[in-house]
Amino acid sequence: MLPSIKYQFFGDAIEIALSVFMLCIVILVLTNTIYATIYKVANMPSAPQTRHAIIKDIQNRFMSRPDLLIYDLGSGWGGLCRKLAAADPSYTVKGFEISIIPYCVSKLMQMVSLRHPYFISRGDLFTVNMNDADVVICYLSPYHMDRVALEIIPHMKSGSILYSQGFPLHERKADDVINVPLSIEKKIYRYDM
Repeated sequence: MLPSIKYQFFGDAIEIALSVFMLCIVILVLTNTIYATIYKVANMPSAPQTRHAIIKDIQNRFMSRPDLLIYDLGSGWGGLCRKLAAADPSYTVKGFEISIIPYCVSKLMQMVSLRHPYFISRGDLFTVNMNDADVVICYLSPYHMDRVALEIIPHMKSGSILYSQGFPLHERKADDVINVPLSIEKKIYRYDM
């Protein structure tokens, strides 16, 4: 009689653990949806092809400047920050994300990425002073790109570059458009300051 109680207890424990796991998944999805609605963001990671194209363009344009300060606005899950830091350890890479779940994942990944340090911050990217940035990379919605045009670009220093993944600025023609046909974003718009 004891073995059947033991197996029943084990079965109940598994059922409870699965229920708690499913509840956590539902809470995460709801939290993510609420953040996406409130802040008008979609948590879509950059495609690997897009990351590669941006890094290659940065390296081609700044060959003689290895000590770049790079800001990734809307850094999401942190994939581009990790790849930028790995591409050249002399780069200072700072990512900004407002959505809690991608921020937590990227912060966790940052903590275990000891070989290639970079920084991830959570908060409103429009309150950050980016006057010293050499490169600003955005993967933001058209709504946020309009704010970038009004609130960030006027303060960027001469010689710096802004990349926009997927969404062009409405009031300004891109200095270059990098086609990335196999990615979600399809185009990267580069604006030279």
